[in-house]
Amino acid sequence: MDIKKSIDIYNAFRAKIGYEPVTIGIGIHSGPMMLGTIGDHRRLDGTVISDAVNTASRLEGLTKLYGGSIIISASIFYALQDPSQYFYRFLGLVQVKGKRSTVPIYEIFDDSEEGKKKQATKDDFEKAMQQYFRKDFKEASSLFKQILEKNNADKAARLFFNRCEEYKHKVIDSDWDGVETVFTK
Repeated sequence: MDIKKSIDIYNAFRAKIGYEPVTIGIGIHSGPMMLGTIGDHRRLDGTVISDAVNTASRLEGLTKLYGGSIIISASIFYALQDPSQYFYRFLGLVQVKGKRSTVPIYEIFDDSEEGKKKQATKDDFEKAMQQYFRKDFKEASSLFKQILEKNNADKAARLFFNRCEEYKHKVIDSDWDGVETVFTK
């Protein structure tokens, strides 16, 4: 959250001098990794290799899709000593390229104006997500629409609203599980 706050301060300065804001996306996941040095004696480079690093990279990429600055996996969420000190909401399940298992993901947000709007609609968002995973797209769509009426800039709510509107008019396979498959970083 400190990184996000630093970027907000920097962007306030940039706005004063007429520059566009800088945006960042942060994906956080945990797991085993291998740290090492690669190269030869003329050019050495430190690197980290692991599935966990790849998953974190995919989560970072999802910040653009969901419109959040910070997306964490369930392994990080459940490792938080006191989740109540953060504003967060469940964004669903993702499956990264090359993996069979799914990763539950959460958006972490601050107490900015946008964050307060998300926090104010968190209960409705979570109810809408429950209906979404139950394949009750009509009810989920209605709830996401209510969220968008309160916060039109909520990109995740818009994403799920649009999906629900599409799914309401389709025959959904019985094995549909709502998992977002992530192919790119």
